[in-house]
Amino acid sequence: MTSIYATGYDDFVWGLKNFFVRHFQFIDEPDELIQSPSRLLRAIRESGVAWGDCDDAALLSAALFYSLGFAVRFRAILEVEDGSFSHVFTEYRAPNSSLWGIFDPTVSFRPRWDSSLVVEI
Repeated sequence: MTSIYATGYDDFVWGLKNFFVRHFQFIDEPDELIQSPSRLLRAIRESGVAWGDCDDAALLSAALFYSLGFAVRFRAILEVEDGSFSHVFTEYRAPNSSLWGIFDPTVSFRPRWDSSLVVEI
């Protein structure tokens, strides 16, 4: 029998991915606007969906992981010639683990970037 409740940390990660698939719509913002996790959650409560770009998804996912007891950190991709970031995502580490996982609900595959372009922010 399959449980609908989380039985391990992998279940939490799967649940957050599922939450983002159902309730977060990625949009490319022409003007940068960083939304707080509380604003995004309010939008989800009121309309069922929140809209944002990669930094909004990173902030919301980091807040949700942190609230579940995970360690979190942000990573950024420095592909833009002027030194600004072209992409931001979250990494998480489950309690009592030494391994970091990538969480990026704005892409449908595990990101693979030149490691020299990835920095912790």
